[in-house]
Amino acid sequence: MRAAVFPFTESGALKAGELLGFFKNRGIEAEVHTPDGYAPSGLKDVAAAEFSRCGLLVFIGSLGIAVRAVAPLIRSKAEDPAVVCMDEKAEFVIPVLSGHIGGANRFAEEIAVFFGGTPVITTATEVNGVFAADRWAAEQGLVIADAGKVKMISKALLKGEPVGLCTEYEVKGGLPAGIVISTDASARPFESTLNLLPRTLHLGIGCKRNASRESIEHAVRCAFSGSRLDLRCVRRVASIDLKEREAGLLAFAQGMGVPAAFYSAEDLSGAMGDFSESEFVKGVTGVSNVCERAAVLSSGGGRVVLEKTVVDSVAVAAAESEWSVCFED
Repeated sequence: MRAAVFPFTESGALKAGELLGFFKNRGIEAEVHTPDGYAPSGLKDVAAAEFSRCGLLVFIGSLGIAVRAVAPLIRSKAEDPAVVCMDEKAEFVIPVLSGHIGGANRFAEEIAVFFGGTPVITTATEVNGVFAADRWAAEQGLVIADAGKVKMISKALLKGEPVGLCTEYEVKGGLPAGIVISTDASARPFESTLNLLPRTLHLGIGCKRNASRESIEHAVRCAFSGSRLDLRCVRRVASIDLKEREAGLLAFAQGMGVPAAFYSAEDLSGAMGDFSESEFVKGVTGVSNVCERAAVLSSGGGRVVLEKTVVDSVAVAAAESEWSVCFED
């Protein structure tokens, strides 16, 4: 994750320097932009550049200046980075934008603790001590299938109305009190359903040399169209090490926004499970099945949830890693 800090005064710049230590301890890459560094473009242009590539922006100084800097950049609660503003004495730390999904509330709380200040949290769920589905989902690494449904869940909880929870995963801790947690984004067990998608799927790919990104993407979408699995649940793409320089496969993984893992034929042969076998594939790669075995290895020995499916010479499979729903602190 990357963060950008914008102090407006010399005193603020001193606090910005202290914040670098805060970020370093959390493994966050951070850069401070002092007023001298704004010229000739100005704060708004520098903030705009960082808004598109950072997960967190911290302004040190006037809240009004911070709001004017980011207001033209706002897209949606599902896309915007966390924005936090604090005074130059670090007495008050205010989440301005993306308090739940982006984590601005959490960052404001942690920064306030770091400086011994006070976080100023205004979101209704926190103020009333009510479960915040979008904040919890973000902290758990879940994808919110439809951000518009979050408001419906929060509104019901704030009114004291019960909401349902449906999931095929083990649940740890007390329930928050409908929410569906599943790789199936089409599940609708409740009249109004908020679907949260776990990033638990590992995509195994087998393909010919020089397969294009387009052909791989077409095959994956075709394979998934016959299942109830959602592509947004993919955590990693995997294949045999013979493919680690395949431009099309690498471009596909990059386009999905996930890393790629590659395994030797020996490693793939050691994967445990009941896999479809092909003598032709074995003759070419040294192992009788690439896609299913790669998916299982990438998932840490998970179960195959999409068996080998071949579309235009591209073989696709998916395995799911073990995961549980956790409401424990």
